[in-house]
Amino acid sequence: MSGLDDLPEGTQIMLCRLVQECFNNVMKHSKAGSVALNVGRKRESFGLSGMKERVALLGGDIRIQSSRGKGTKVEIAIPT
Repeated sequence: MSGLDDLPEGTQIMLCRLVQECFNNVMKHSKAGSVALNVGRKRESFGLSGMKERVALLGGDIRIQSSRGKGTKVEIAIPT
C-alpha cells in the first residue's frame, strides 16, 4: 500500500480495513491458490455491505465482479 502516505490518516485506516475484508472473504469463500493485491489511486467483519458503506463514506465507488470458478475482482476508487 505504498504511495498512499499523503492521504488523511482516517482514509488510510479505512483502506486498510477494506483490504483486510477482501482477504477475509478470500479465505472464507474461495479455494484460491494465490491472491494478487494492487492498491493505488484511482473492528469486526462487515462483509460486502460494510465494504460498500465504507467506500461510500469516502465518496468513492466500489465494483465487484465475481464468476464461479474464476474468482472475484474488487475495484475501489476514492477521490484524492
